[in-house]
Amino acid sequence: MAKGQNKTKHVSASKPQQAKPRTRTLAATKRTWYKPRTWQRPKPSRPRLPKASVILRASLKRLQESKRAIFGVTAVYGLGVIILVRGFSASQDFETLRVLLDSLLTGSVGKLKSVALQLTFLFGGGGSNNTLPNASLYQTILLIVCSLALIWVFRQKQARAAVSTKQAFYQGMYPLIPFLLVVFIIGLQVLPLAIGSYLYNALVNNGIVVHFWEQLLALGVFLLGALWTFRMITASMFAMYIVTLPDMAPLRAMRSAKELVRGRRLMIWRKLLLLPVVLFLGTTIAVLPFLLFLTSLTVWVFFLLSTAWFAIIHSYFYTLYRELLNNG
Repeated sequence: MAKGQNKTKHVSASKPQQAKPRTRTLAATKRTWYKPRTWQRPKPSRPRLPKASVILRASLKRLQESKRAIFGVTAVYGLGVIILVRGFSASQDFETLRVLLDSLLTGSVGKLKSVALQLTFLFGGGGSNNTLPNASLYQTILLIVCSLALIWVFRQKQARAAVSTKQAFYQGMYPLIPFLLVVFIIGLQVLPLAIGSYLYNALVNNGIVVHFWEQLLALGVFLLGALWTFRMITASMFAMYIVTLPDMAPLRAMRSAKELVRGRRLMIWRKLLLLPVVLFLGTTIAVLPFLLFLTSLTVWVFFLLSTAWFAIIHSYFYTLYRELLNNG
């Protein structure tokens, strides 16, 4: 028996062991400061994002799923703007412009020009009446607080949890400090655009640049600063949603957002083009009857619609953020 056992052991030991298959990976390119080609990391292969129209429909569906809480947060934001920012009186500038245009422009063509100018004035912010003291400060506070409430509603609804307006303001405020730090970083990222715009206006308006090539160079500096700002903000705007996760630090959220959009910035910019077009056309169609027949209510109707923009924009950005995660 011992010999048989030894023979069995000898046979089993003589069988060659199967080697584990090796996974071949490409070596990462070493970054060298004097070789610009090594600065850029290889772009990851990721699936394409859905069309912008699909994202828009999904964002509207997201608003519909939690319409009571969304309506409550939006109502608080609108009332806060009326009480703390603009007051209860209509904009006197808009009324003055309307009377002036009606006296100067007559006929059907003149009426169309008057409507177009009034719409331009409204979309340019002329319909607001921010005459109360510290209006800008209160506007910023309302934007931050109500943004946190909306993000909490979206995140809880994504987890299929019950939501309400009260819970949104009570429980959605815990990441306030990290959120503010991300907003502060975004403010710093806007500096290239602000500096480029200031330099361009100063050089052109003061007659410092006269020749065409000088104006073209000044425009190039402005566009370079704007492109730099938009490139940074493309990641940072998603960091506002990432930083609301539990135990998430602001810098870690910024790094995660940067990795999320890496190699997809142009695609994200294309997805964002549809939203302002839809908001502009929808608001114009809704305001147009009031401009033609009930002019006294135009400012308030435009204010209600612009308040609804707040929830729609947040829902669209959050939906795009979820699509980036799902297709990451």
